[in-house]
Amino acid sequence: MRKRWYSAALVPAMLLTLTPALPAAAAASKLPPPEVEWLTQDTELDGRKFKAGQVVLKNIPQDIMPDYQVEITNTGTGQVVETYSDGFGGYTRSAQEIYVGWYTEGQMPTGSYTATVTYLGDDGATYTDSEPATTAVYQYTNPGVSYAVPTGVEWDGANFAYTLEDAVLAENANLFIQFAKVQEDGSYMQIGYKGDSAQYAQSSGNATFLERFNDRVTRYGPGDYVFRIRVISWDLTQKYHSEWSAWSQPRTVSGTTGEIAGSLEDILTDLGSSPDESAKQAAIDAVRALDQEKLEESLSADQAGTGVAAQLRELEEKLGLTAGVAVDPTYHIDVDTNRVTVAGAGLNAKDLSTPPTLTFSNPPKELEIPNTYRDYVQMDLSLGNTVATNPDGTLLVPIQITMPVPAGIDHTKLQILHFHDDGVTRDLITPYCFQDGSQWMARFTVNRLSPFVFAEYESFFTVTLDPMGGTVTPTTLTTGEDGKLTQALPTPTRTDHDFNGWFTQGTGGMQVNQTYVFTADTTIYAHWTARQPSGGGGGSSSGGGGGSTATTYYGATVEAADHGSVTLSPKSAAKGTTVTLTVTPDQGYELVSLTVTDKDGKTVALTDKGEGKFTFVMPGSKVTVKAVFQAVEEPEPQPQPLPFADVAEGAWYADAVRYVYEKGLMTGTGDGAFSPDQNLTRGMLVTMLYRLAGQPAQSGTGAPFTDVAADAWYADGVNWAAANGVAGGYGGGVFGPGDPITREQLVTMLCRYVQSQGGDVTAGGDLSAYRDGEAVSDYARSAMEWACGQGLIQGSNGALNPQGTATRAEVAQLMANYLGQN
Repeated sequence: MRKRWYSAALVPAMLLTLTPALPAAAAASKLPPPEVEWLTQDTELDGRKFKAGQVVLKNIPQDIMPDYQVEITNTGTGQVVETYSDGFGGYTRSAQEIYVGWYTEGQMPTGSYTATVTYLGDDGATYTDSEPATTAVYQYTNPGVSYAVPTGVEWDGANFAYTLEDAVLAENANLFIQFAKVQEDGSYMQIGYKGDSAQYAQSSGNATFLERFNDRVTRYGPGDYVFRIRVISWDLTQKYHSEWSAWSQPRTVSGTTGEIAGSLEDILTDLGSSPDESAKQAAIDAVRALDQEKLEESLSADQAGTGVAAQLRELEEKLGLTAGVAVDPTYHIDVDTNRVTVAGAGLNAKDLSTPPTLTFSNPPKELEIPNTYRDYVQMDLSLGNTVATNPDGTLLVPIQITMPVPAGIDHTKLQILHFHDDGVTRDLITPYCFQDGSQWMARFTVNRLSPFVFAEYESFFTVTLDPMGGTVTPTTLTTGEDGKLTQALPTPTRTDHDFNGWFTQGTGGMQVNQTYVFTADTTIYAHWTARQPSGGGGGSSSGGGGGSTATTYYGATVEAADHGSVTLSPKSAAKGTTVTLTVTPDQGYELVSLTVTDKDGKTVALTDKGEGKFTFVMPGSKVTVKAVFQAVEEPEPQPQPLPFADVAEGAWYADAVRYVYEKGLMTGTGDGAFSPDQNLTRGMLVTMLYRLAGQPAQSGTGAPFTDVAADAWYADGVNWAAANGVAGGYGGGVFGPGDPITREQLVTMLCRYVQSQGGDVTAGGDLSAYRDGEAVSDYARSAMEWACGQGLIQGSNGALNPQGTATRAEVAQLMANYLGQN
């Protein structure tokens, strides 16, 4: 997950792009390792039937019931064919066991497989992940069959039409429908899918599919929509399925319902121009009695905000319930809240005397952002306890929000991730973006308020497969939103060669499996080992005459491993001979896995003798030895507590104070205090810049200013600043070291410092964009233009306030941001 470091302005009302640090979490307990094994025969539990080949989790900790991650590995190739996470959903049983299937959609080759299960902690709040547990080897046989691709995939009015082969209905296989919205460039944006049994889907008229599709339309608004279908066997151990059908032809969905606009017009007419309290309440009740799904759909379709949204705003004005907008004092976001409007919020008010306020604040916790989203801003939007909600937390009336796109976010890539209160479940909103003057605005509709993330979306990545002399199908794969492959990595073939896996480079590189996270379009390469002649590795026969029996010796191929080595003794051996492997990791690395496989890819049992030595019994064929090493994880050093009693760990400026303190740029003001709210003085700033320059030696001992004593703590900084053109005095030999520094003095000194260090200060902003741009003093004008162009100072309500002062905390944040950019 990548985060954007935002620059901050210089007064609290403008420090709007920085999210305060959260307090450090208490030490978390490690979950116990799971007990996991394969189900080796068909069985029935609690009236449910389970097939051999499913994974059994045993002795589940009932007081915790953690989520879990399952990783299925082909032991012959070492390839991870599937990784998925799931949870217990509150399901408990006295036997403390649960049976889970393989979720692989692709048909896997016949071979041997293991399942590795890890219990997942709660982001370290109470528990951390367990150690992984791996099952014994399970032998899987590919059925060699697949379903026919569904045909006749078309819209039937607003319903889905398709034709399935009889076997699908007879076996009640699982049916999956995937939806997509047609983009302006003609491409399809996939917006979700839904699965159900084929028999139930047909008998219910695709009710569950229609429900999911209508939900997607509500969230994505009017446009052209397509769908496609595939079938997967309900018997997860069979692993056969159909390929996806072709996409349907587009169907245009207007997303509008004229009856809603007509109903709102009637409510406005009944309300009149001078309504009393009872008429007002009747109007609110009438809006709440409307079909809220249709109202939400109409709001989503009203992209211009002049239809249903305008009617709701007119109602709110007549009712005196127009919502206000505010920012929590501890939250900092670079959005002009004067340009934020909301339609419909007032119609959720609990009573007529209290209009609601839409408040921007920090999310309750750090949110997990998928890998395909780059720069982003997290925020929590709330209407507080002055509004009424449904039992499920949704608003009684949906609302339409219009607000500026946060600074630093490209509106052409903007998507909004709307998290539910659990901080995990999320909806995807593609807002309507339009330009208002020079400001890009986003407009979207929601029926609940909880954490939002405004993020730049990057397309899913394409992974190209280079078989390096072999053949492979398919030749390209794609990733999902988490950057992981959505399809199983195929196994290539090459005459007289054994496949060793996919790697990021043609020679060397990192091995790629299903859990590898891609961050760009990537080519991966097949690695091969040439096969030895039959009986290779020193095969020989003993004996001569007399009818003696020949003894065959089998060799071993040790695959090259990064960051470690493996040696054998003996290097070749007869069947039944014990062979010793000695594993030697490089300095700072440790062994992750060690496998020995025979010529058919079957795993040979290993015995750990300790101290890096393992033994196995040579089978009746040559063997392949593969070791994987990884860096030993060193515990991250914990930051030392700041020596300032007046800097709370959760304060918005705490990280910045730590940064400038550890850089030696700012120290305290005495008696264990930093004085974050104290105005920074001119003497303090030149001392900071002098320290940033490395505190070069000063020639001479006399200060050039009458109010700067030679032994003053700031004297060296003043002398250096004067000698290098960074700061001058007021005239008449006066510097004013104790005077609070103004905003224009601050940026002027910083700009001159950058120049003295050979930096480029030519790029600048336009001061005419600010209503007090002409108030900037002539000496500071070019520096102020540079600071605005760099985003170091941003203004508040269209003003720069050049003669205003800055606190020590604000300057610490400014310096941390500037140094972080440079």
